[in-house]
This record gives sequence, C-alpha cells and structure tokens, in this order.
Amino acid sequence: MILMFACAFPPTFAFAAVNNLMEIRTDALKLLVILRRHVPRAAATVGVWLNIFQVFIYICKLCNCAILAWLYDEEGKWKIEPGLAAILIMEHVLLLTKFGFSHFFPEVIVLLPKSKCMFENTFKTLLVVRLFPYSYSFLYNVGTKHSP
Repeated sequence: MILMFACAFPPTFAFAAVNNLMEIRTDALKLLVILRRHVPRAAATVGVWLNIFQVFIYICKLCNCAILAWLYDEEGKWKIEPGLAAILIMEHVLLLTKFGFSHFFPEVIVLLPKSKCMFENTFKTLLVVRLFPYSYSFLYNVGTKHSP
C-alpha cells in the first residue's frame, strides 16, 4: 500500500515506520496490561452453571424427542398412532426420571466434609512425621524402638 503512493508523497515511509513503532508499543500495552487475565479464584461450587446445565438437559431431551416425532410422522398428519404415542410416553418418562434423580439425589455428597477433614488430618500427620521424625516420635511411635 505504501509503495503505491511513494511517488505522490515521499514521507509516507517515515510516517509508516513511526506508526509501526507506536503500534508495537500500544499492542504491548494492550496485551500485557489491558487484556490481562484476572487471577483465578477457587469456587466452592459451580454456582449458576448448575442451573444452566439443568435447563439445557431438559431442552435437549425435549428437542431429541421432537426430532424423533417429526421423523416418525412422514406424511404430516400428526395423528396419535402407536409410534408417536410411544415417543411422547418416552419423552415424559425421560423427563420424570431426570426430575426424580435431580430431586432425590443431592449434587453434593454429605460425607465429603468428613472425608476432607480426615484427609487433612492424615496429611498434617504425615507432614509432621516427615519433617520432625524424632522430635514427635513419642506421639506417633515412629523413629524409635521404644514406646512411651
């Protein structure tokens, strides 16, 4: 593009070079400061995404059953025949099983906090035994041949 107008305006090359240098600096600022990712924070749950996925599951079940119904009814009569009725019954059964599973089984297991505490205590015990094997040996009977 610059070569096309070099004869008409000779300082074009100088302006292009200055423009490229400034663009390098502004792109660096944009990439390193403005568009930098935030530091990720740990979340306890998936939050609102759980509800979005639940709605998405219901919509997918309805769409798949609707596609089966449209493929079954080739003539477009939309009469309740045994095949179409079976698809509608299957849709209701799928929705009821999804509702039953999501209603009767919790998303978070109740035993999780207890097992997490047990894991943390085991980790702390192993850490103390590995770091200070002889100073705390009377507590854990590790590193000595005698018992208290």
